[in-house]
Formats: sequence, C-alpha cells, structure tokens
Amino acid sequence: MSANSSILLKNGTLLIHSDEDHGVNPIISDLLIRGNLIERIAQNISAEKGTVVIDCTDKIISPGFIDTHRHMWHTQMKGYADSMLLQYITEVTLVAGPLYKPKDVFWGQLAGCLEALDAGTTTVVDHSHINHNKENAPSAINATLTSGIRSFYCYCPTTWSPENPAESYIAPWFEEQLEYLASLLPTVGQGRIIPGLAFDGIGGAKETVEAIIGRARQLNLRLITTHHIPPVESIKVLSDYNLLSKDMLFSHANTITDEEISLLSAKGGFISSSPSTELQMGMGSPVCSKPELRAFSSLGVDCHSTTSAELFGQMRLVLQSARNTYTEKIGHTPDETNFTAQEVFNMGTIGAARTVGMEDSLGSLKEGKLADIVIFDGISPAMLCGTPKDPVGAIVLHASARDVHTVIVDGVVRKSGGILLSSQYETCTSLESNETIEWKTVVKEVVESRARIEELLKGIDMERAKLAIGAAFQL
Repeated sequence: MSANSSILLKNGTLLIHSDEDHGVNPIISDLLIRGNLIERIAQNISAEKGTVVIDCTDKIISPGFIDTHRHMWHTQMKGYADSMLLQYITEVTLVAGPLYKPKDVFWGQLAGCLEALDAGTTTVVDHSHINHNKENAPSAINATLTSGIRSFYCYCPTTWSPENPAESYIAPWFEEQLEYLASLLPTVGQGRIIPGLAFDGIGGAKETVEAIIGRARQLNLRLITTHHIPPVESIKVLSDYNLLSKDMLFSHANTITDEEISLLSAKGGFISSSPSTELQMGMGSPVCSKPELRAFSSLGVDCHSTTSAELFGQMRLVLQSARNTYTEKIGHTPDETNFTAQEVFNMGTIGAARTVGMEDSLGSLKEGKLADIVIFDGISPAMLCGTPKDPVGAIVLHASARDVHTVIVDGVVRKSGGILLSSQYETCTSLESNETIEWKTVVKEVVESRARIEELLKGIDMERAKLAIGAAFQL
C-alpha cells in the first residue's frame, strides 16, 4: 500500500482503550487509515477522492489480535486430537519436523499464517523450531511475507535427527544464519517480519546459554522466547546467569514458582499462556489469570496441529478455567467474577503488544499506531444482540473466524467480506512479483505435502522414539 493510499472505516463501534490501557470504551465513530498508520479517529470524516470506504454500521472495529506463541509450520500435522505431551513432542516436533523439506515448510507455514489471519490474528510470535537445514528458515520467512501477517520470526537453533530423536544439538549454521536474518528482516516486507530468537536449551551448559543469548542481544534482536516446562526453572536459571530481562518471553510456565514470579516482577520478562494445548496435554492450568501475573501475561495458540487456531477460543478457555478454579478455591458459587472479559481481551491485544515491546505501535486503536485492525460482523448469528450490550464480551464469548468480516494488516486488507484475499508471492530477496497464490493452490500443495510426510512416518519406530524422548525430557 502506498504512503498516500487511504481506507475510511465509517460508523463502526470502535473499541478504544483508556489512557492507562485498562478499560475498553466502545464509541460509534469513523477511523481513517493512511498508508500503514491510523491517521484519525473522529465522527463524520469525509472521504477524499480515491479513498476506499468500508461501511461499518452494525460492526465492531477492534485492534488486531496478537498471538504470542505459535509454531506456524504445523499445518500438515493436524489430526492429533487426543495427543498428550509425549505423543505431541515425539510424533509432531521431534520426528515429523526433521522430515520437512523447504517446500513443505513453505506451504505449511503459509497455510498456518492464513489460518491465523482468517481468525483475526494480525501478529504472531513464531517459535520456529523447524530449522533442520539451512533452507527451511528462508522458506518459512518467504511464506510469512507472502501471507501478509506481521510476525516476530523467532529462529530456533536446536535441531534433531529422526534416526535418533532424543539427540539434540545446536546447528552448525546457526550463528551465520541468525546474523543474516538479523540484518535482512528489518529491510523486507516494510518491517513486518521482526527477527527474534527461540531457544529451548536453557537447561544446557551455562557457557552455551550465555553465548547464544548474548549473541542475540548483540544483534539487537527484539525478542527472546523459550518454553518454560519442567524440569528446568528457566526464569530462575536465567536470573542466576544475569540474563533475565524484559526482552524474554516464557511460554506456558504452568509450573512457575513464587520465586520466579518475584524475579519477573523485579527484572522483567513475560508469560505466554496457551490454554488449549496446556489443558489438553495435561500441562496444568494456565497461569496467566493469576492476579500477580496478569500484568505480565498474554495468550498463544501454540499448536494449531492439535487445537483451534482462534485466539477467541484461548480467551474463552482461560476465562472459564480461571472462574472455575476460583469457585473451587472458595468452595461456593461466587457473588461476582474474579476475572473479566475485558481483562482477557487485553491479553490478546494491548497486553500482548506490551509483551513483545510494541505497545507504542500495536494493540489498541489510537492515532499514530500501525493499522492492524479487525472488523467483526456485529449482527451475525453468533454476535446478534451481544454487540450493543457489550461488544468486548461479544467477541470474547461468542466470536469465531466466521464473524471476522475484515482483517487489515499494516494498512492492507487481507480479508474482506468474510473471505481471505489472494496472496502475492514474496521472497526475502525479491519483493516484486506478479504471482498470485489462491487458496485452492495452498490446499493442493499442503495435502500433497502431508501425504509425503505421512508415508515417511510409516518407517519410523514411534514406540522406540517415545521411550527415548520420554527419558530425555523426563516425561
């Protein structure tokens, strides 16, 4: 979109955060986008010649949703509806992952990004642990660029062998590739792809941990993320190494200790809860609803291979899980809720923006911020009557991808009238292309890719792999 192009959203219910970003105040107003920024919010804005006008009567205009933990390459591995943690780690991540060729990564990643956009997610933190060769990361980035989504592409240097899945090591090309990505990504896609580090070796040798995280910070990577799962107390370990800081994002953290909560408060760092996978896989209750952690928490889908890719579903799960936990704790039905729809809505918007250090640019509708916006159909079968009463509650408790009418990322419409638009193919090295990718092409390629991977999986001794991985990860 050119710097002078404009989109005018007319007569919608805008969800405006308060100055302190705590409450959300719905107002009926217009919103003008110029280039990739929100230029003006006011009533009765006149459309200039050439401005695209979207009638938002009976619609809710929301900031785009931010998913702070997902593995975007997972699409081909859908179908593990009853998998627990050991089965997922074994069959999806450590065994199937190394079977992916760059082409598989591209189509799986593109489909994953489009699924996110379809459900109103405009920014993702992509914990990309599919870098088993030098070509996979560029393929993942090309797919992300092509989709149009905004992404923290967090490069994971740890890789595994399908022949010996319990064995992990730091890829020998890691530092060279990380340096390349750190220099390249800020220059492509108008800065939509932001380089970061995903590192799950916190329990390894101290000198390795210090070297890898130190190098990421030397390269000015914006975000460093890791899985916080037993037996390693990642927050405490990083604090002991004097590495804990506000650029750290810890996924899950269901076993977080009181000491670690105090360390987060004192030294910085954030939590990303993934309620759906955490509850499904028996990892424990999501911790983001704890009163002492709400200011440090956000939400992620984690594995769209095993659960819904909609952040609305994550909001509902954590909200109702927290309410049930509170009821069980006090031993009777409470007189009022201990956790509100607005609080969990913020975890998917402004709270998530704060988690990734972009609260000045994302997470709320405000003049001067980036135009990442979601428009809901307020009179759809699911949203009807909820919108005028409580539009935030209508989104949190009733919305699905079906109710997402329009998605705008960086001032560009990616979904319109409830339908995803075609993607223009982009690469890291060439951003100009006339090649259009239709959804039917994505379907064809992903189905063929899945069939190839499933055939290869038949040759893997999965029970042996589970035993080895269970021992290695103390599962």
